[in-house]
Amino acid sequence: MEFNPIVALSGTFTTFKQALLRRKLNAIGINAYTTEAIKKGNKTNWNVLLAGDKTFDETTELVLKAKERKVPILNTKWANESLKSEGPVIIKPEHLWDKKYNPTEIGNKKKDPKKGDPKKNNKKKGKQTDDEDMPDGDGNGSEEEEEEEEEEEEEEEEEEEPAGGIKEEVVEEPFQIDLKKADVDEERNAWYNEIKKGPRTINLGVHPADVFNNVPDNKKRQDYTMWIECVYNGYMIVTDPKTKVFVEVPHFRDAYLLSPNMQGDKRSLYAAASGHSMVKQDNTTFTCQLNEFDLWQIAYNGRICLIMGRVPRTEEDGGGRGSLGLWTRSDLQKKFGAKETDEWINRAFLGLGHGDPDEDANHYLTNGVLKKWKKSRVAATNTPEMRTRYQRRGKIAKPEPAPK
Repeated sequence: MEFNPIVALSGTFTTFKQALLRRKLNAIGINAYTTEAIKKGNKTNWNVLLAGDKTFDETTELVLKAKERKVPILNTKWANESLKSEGPVIIKPEHLWDKKYNPTEIGNKKKDPKKGDPKKNNKKKGKQTDDEDMPDGDGNGSEEEEEEEEEEEEEEEEEEEPAGGIKEEVVEEPFQIDLKKADVDEERNAWYNEIKKGPRTINLGVHPADVFNNVPDNKKRQDYTMWIECVYNGYMIVTDPKTKVFVEVPHFRDAYLLSPNMQGDKRSLYAAASGHSMVKQDNTTFTCQLNEFDLWQIAYNGRICLIMGRVPRTEEDGGGRGSLGLWTRSDLQKKFGAKETDEWINRAFLGLGHGDPDEDANHYLTNGVLKKWKKSRVAATNTPEMRTRYQRRGKIAKPEPAPK
């Protein structure tokens, strides 16, 4: 198993502020913490320190701790190359901040997957604050400054904000399932079968959620097969075949966005087979209320959030269900407002087991865009309708047959 970098950011950077750089690294599967998040959240599982190219004080507590732990201190060349390749690159001598100090083998040695990473396994679990998502560039911004910065970044990079309600650690629910009553989704099967010669599935080395959530190596789900839903703007949308199927939302699946470097040869094979290629709709085509939308999946990669499903046809159009469409989270926010949209997205993730508002004190939700929503304690169980669904999800959820 290759070295899995967990990055601590120190100092200020010329190109990005710490908060935005952290998001960009997270989007390519590299877990990163800002200086402020490490201080407030008592983060101890980082194994790489990234030095700012604008200002960097090697006398700070964080840098001294890195030297004490013999953690490699890298320059921004490593970060830039990793962002360009959409994944962590091997640490080379030119990536080292101080070649006299840094032993390169620390960042590149192999690990025994059976043993995992003891630093991760012994990770201290504490309550994480939303400040991790929105510190100032030097990690010392006030709460008001952080909120202003978040709003500015949201306007400039609407599609680069993390999707609402994604939790760092997936909670496994004890679903009670009758395998003899496995639900076969005929409409989804028809969608897949339109790709006559395939491929319909893709085998991934590691489950995407385990990469995003930085799950210890010995607990990662490996050699995991997923359904290919479509491609969008270079990304491939895939769904987990082991998603629990809800009777009241029968087409809803747990979805992920795969960047090109995660797709292997399946992208070209899928294109050659005339696979589904989706284009983004604008918010004017979303002509129904959120609770009327036939939701198929909400795909995310820690940076971009895409909503896929069908808007019901109007009576003038003959009624019935419309064609499958794709919208961004930003599009829906423009139509319904950020608060309502994020609550709706968050509830969808809660239904899949990604977090539990009743356990928020211990299993916090992590996104800065939900900061005000979290403070008001609006939760999925606050309405009778959602409370019923939440209680039902562990009793009548039915699994989808595994792909063949």
